[in-house]
Amino acid sequence: QRRLVSKQCAEEIRTFGHRAAWLQSLGVLTQMRRRSVETDVFHYCAAVSACGKGARWQHALRLVLGMPQQHVEPDEIVRTAAISACDKGSQWTRALGVLFGER
Repeated sequence: QRRLVSKQCAEEIRTFGHRAAWLQSLGVLTQMRRRSVETDVFHYCAAVSACGKGARWQHALRLVLGMPQQHVEPDEIVRTAAISACDKGSQWTRALGVLFGER
């Protein structure tokens, strides 16, 4: 049942992301953690993408940098989504930091 809930949450985050509803995406992710629903790289990638579409590069970076504390390692796709968010906010130096794995 937890796997089904996790999958439903991922879909909800993605749906919000398509509408650039970054705050709602972050809300779903926060609720998952509060309810001890397992999060994975796909949940974070969808939320980071939503932040990018909503021009919230700061939130996208916070998510990526906080992933290891949640026992989720950012992969290339999540990093690319964060770089895209920084690009949309004209934050090239921060994008380079993500690219080269700076924290």
